[in-house]
Amino acid sequence: KRLFLMALAAALVAVQAARGEEGRGEWQRGGAKLQQGEMRGRQEAGRAGSDTKSYTVRRTRWRSGRKLPAHISACYADWQECDSKVLTAAKQGCNVIMWFSINIRRNFTSGEPMILGGPDPNCVAMIASELEAKKMKTLHMISVGGWDQPHPDTSNSAEKVWAVWKKWNEEEVARPQIGFAGYDGIDWDVEGSDTEESPSNVMTVEVMDLMGKVSQLAKKDGYLASLSAMESYLDPSTSAYNRSLLQSYNEWEGLEPGFRFHGRNTLAYVLEVYGESEVTGRRKEGELERREQAMAKKKILTFDWISIQLYESYSHANFAIYQKKSDPAKYFTELMNAFVDGWTVDFSSDRQLSWMGKRKICLNKSQVVLGLANAWAGVGRPIRTLFLTAGQIKKAYAAMEAKALAPRGLMFWSIKFEGQVPVNDSEPLYLASVFDDILHTRDASHAGIFGFINLLLILIVCIVAATFAYVFLSPSACRRPDAGVTQAPLLEESES
Repeated sequence: KRLFLMALAAALVAVQAARGEEGRGEWQRGGAKLQQGEMRGRQEAGRAGSDTKSYTVRRTRWRSGRKLPAHISACYADWQECDSKVLTAAKQGCNVIMWFSINIRRNFTSGEPMILGGPDPNCVAMIASELEAKKMKTLHMISVGGWDQPHPDTSNSAEKVWAVWKKWNEEEVARPQIGFAGYDGIDWDVEGSDTEESPSNVMTVEVMDLMGKVSQLAKKDGYLASLSAMESYLDPSTSAYNRSLLQSYNEWEGLEPGFRFHGRNTLAYVLEVYGESEVTGRRKEGELERREQAMAKKKILTFDWISIQLYESYSHANFAIYQKKSDPAKYFTELMNAFVDGWTVDFSSDRQLSWMGKRKICLNKSQVVLGLANAWAGVGRPIRTLFLTAGQIKKAYAAMEAKALAPRGLMFWSIKFEGQVPVNDSEPLYLASVFDDILHTRDASHAGIFGFINLLLILIVCIVAATFAYVFLSPSACRRPDAGVTQAPLLEESES
């Protein structure tokens, strides 16, 4: 009986272990679900000149039609890429695929907005369907822009642009017959150009207004929105602001003179003016809970995550780590601390935005996704683009985690270069797998089906063991002494 009970106890332990593994990677529901607490350092939206008074907004729990994972491993497909490498990257660890890319233009005949470019929708749908069939929860975002691309056309209203995008996504991209409902949201990757005279080297207020307003409309309709910023477009090392994307970094002038393709906190305007969205949700109202649910307006963060491209050419991170020999773990921790504590941006030098004065910009660490590069980076003299080894990335993340400054996730460009051998190395690099080792994105998403299978196997083994122990090993209550075995004499009543 003791063996039987021990076997049952082992079965219960196995059940709890399997359930725990399944729960370890459970996704947080709600495309805009916010952790409880207070947003740090947000600014009053009033036009207060140089006044830097800030306010706090109580975070609320919110659900939309999309599900946001607890940790984000965002992986960019290359230009129009849709192939087996994307599928492999998703299986290895990427729980967000950033499909690349589309442009928002104007139809010269009708004057209406139109969507151009993007990967083959049939291919995207097939990959999404296969991942869904394998129970690998994956978000699919479509990026707008990219380097050397025209900025979104602003001759139409944000409402009209959003309506056209939504119709395009639902009617031209979606493949409901195989279970693909279209992209889960928009990723803004609006950048500069190699051609200095290009209009794309100025970030107009109209373009940023469009990005912000369309993102807010997306959130109201239950879609996700993300912002991909060059390191220089959100730079806590300076209070300077400039919408020109032809700025230089002083520290690089001696090594790479004349390189001037940086911004100056260019996207800080978008976060300050459009960083929050007001959406309508359902709130239970006490005694009315049994009869009805009242509609309530809530404020949520507009951008579900903000990717910081530390692989920008000749970046601060590159200079600190390669030229100054800073420890990446220390640098990343200090950078995250700067994002969370916030930094002052002075808009007064911009004629169109001087009314904003000085504003304190803060990033919530639950929004931050740090962008890295795989095997294509780390080359040149001086090295043009920051490259970190798998060991350096893991050490840096652990250091941020130890200081309670870990970002929401990690991102890399691009899937095309997965499996290639980095410079000064002999082994192929798969950043998708490295990210999974850190964030546990894929073992978590597999936990549901594989945890259930493991549970069944463990239960079967334990039941067989318990039955064997009960039948063959436990003594029988009716067992008679074997022949030839002397039985102890029974105690007579008179002797008792």
